[in-house]
Amino acid sequence: MGAAAREIVQVRLGDELLDTRAVRKDGTVSISVRVPRHTDPGAYVVTVRGASSGREGTATLQVLPAPRRS
Repeated sequence: MGAAAREIVQVRLGDELLDTRAVRKDGTVSISVRVPRHTDPGAYVVTVRGASSGREGTATLQVLPAPRRS
């Protein structure tokens, strides 16, 4: 992605903001998020974007239907 050290990054699932974090001094960031319950099954783009640099990385996430409870 190429964000600068200590830059704030936003994590989005489609248009929904999931989290914001600061990039570590070594240029890495580690983020764990939960898919919101109201998210319909399907393919979504997850985006991590630097707030000041505008640099971003994306990945596709396939959301599956919740298992049925018996």
